[in-house]
Amino acid sequence: MYLHLLDRRFRQRVERGDLQGRLIRYADDFVLLASRRPDREWAWVHHLLTRLGLTLHPEKTRMVDARREPFVFLGHTHRRQSARLYLDIGPKTLRRLRDELRRRTRHTGLSLDQVLADLNPYIRGARHYFRRVRRRSLSRLDFFVDVRLARWWARKHHTRRPAWSLVSRDALRRQRGLERWNLPIARRPADARSAR
Repeated sequence: MYLHLLDRRFRQRVERGDLQGRLIRYADDFVLLASRRPDREWAWVHHLLTRLGLTLHPEKTRMVDARREPFVFLGHTHRRQSARLYLDIGPKTLRRLRDELRRRTRHTGLSLDQVLADLNPYIRGARHYFRRVRRRSLSRLDFFVDVRLARWWARKHHTRRPAWSLVSRDALRRQRGLERWNLPIARRPADARSAR
């Protein structure tokens, strides 16, 4: 709400032709996209924020050429390659996701069903947020969950080797309903494809 003024004033300045670019903001995080080096826009944003009594975080604030260098915004790494934009999970966010998965697969006093009941809502929610990232990253998270559960089972039953048979061939997903990160792409019916 406090930065609504920034959005409105920036849009007005662009409409008048004083500034160029697009300001994308979520709460107090924002990115300014422009087709050229946005020095004038940068100075204007800095000036307005100073008038509001706010300052830009020096470590989080930087200017990059998005055609050559990826940037992280709202937990997503934005990377442009061959004129296409690719989204991935940002490095810090990926560490947080893995830490949370470790925490949820740590307690050997729980049953397998209890662990899955705790994991599934978390995976569903995070998967929904990161649904547009590269599928390879989501597959790696599926593998990470499998490894964690195989090791959890070994610790629970005091065996040395992880219980790979527990997770092989998607057994937990098929038999116990473990959510997957990387959902298969839904196929369109054949008649829908031929109708084009």
